[in-house]
Amino acid sequence: MQFLNQIFASFGLFVPFSAAGAVYAVFVWLDKNASGAATRALSGWIKNQAYRSVDVRAAIRSLFYRIYSYPLLRLRAFSRSATISFCVWLVGFALGFLYNLTLLGYEEFAVAAYVTVNTPLLLQLIISDYLSLFVIARVLRSSSRRTTLILIAAFFSGLLIIILSSLISLFSIQILAPRFVHYEVGTEELRKYVASHPYKWELITIVAVSIPGMIVHSWLIMVAFGSMVFRLLFYMFEAARWMQWFLKRGSLHPLRAIGIISSAAVFITVSALKWI
Repeated sequence: MQFLNQIFASFGLFVPFSAAGAVYAVFVWLDKNASGAATRALSGWIKNQAYRSVDVRAAIRSLFYRIYSYPLLRLRAFSRSATISFCVWLVGFALGFLYNLTLLGYEEFAVAAYVTVNTPLLLQLIISDYLSLFVIARVLRSSSRRTTLILIAAFFSGLLIIILSSLISLFSIQILAPRFVHYEVGTEELRKYVASHPYKWELITIVAVSIPGMIVHSWLIMVAFGSMVFRLLFYMFEAARWMQWFLKRGSLHPLRAIGIISSAAVFITVSALKWI
């Protein structure tokens, strides 16, 4: 993938380190802002000790509303969601801008077209992310006892809303400004590829446009994944009486323990993208 290769060539390990650091910072913030009851419920859950599933679900909902505020149908919740969406969009916008500028040079890079295409996508991301919150909140209120499945279902239900919104947004851009999408952005080789593979390009574009929204709600998947890995490590290390500090910190600060695991997974994943 030329884009990823160019990004890694320009920034090296700064990209995976930054991604991992951002993930850990999010979980540290969640840990500091989690209530005592939520911390105890999550600690029992990730260690598979005695806990009530209703308490764990309540703890996760409290984290969700701690991020976006409650109720969701308020200006405060919308502004928080919009701020998070804008920050994620800005990172992608900056990386894409630097990539195109490095690849094409300032004279050939159609800056106006790039901004014209990405600005409505920001509006789409803000709206779709906010709408997806209501779907995610509904799933998190599920009565199922399988907390991990609830987290996964919440993530994918929110992602579905974002993908549907991306489809609407892309079709609108094609109708209103098709030449910006197909003929002014990118290299001549890219424009020829788009002309010869229109449907494949549409699929790639939909996936690319949906990635920022996926990142916004990825903490749900990280909690599910991190808890499973921590539980596995807990059994392994408890049996061997090893890594006592990690286990102790995990008991006192379960979200930080999940954050360590998630940030490590993000670092490995982002670093592996270089070889794709």
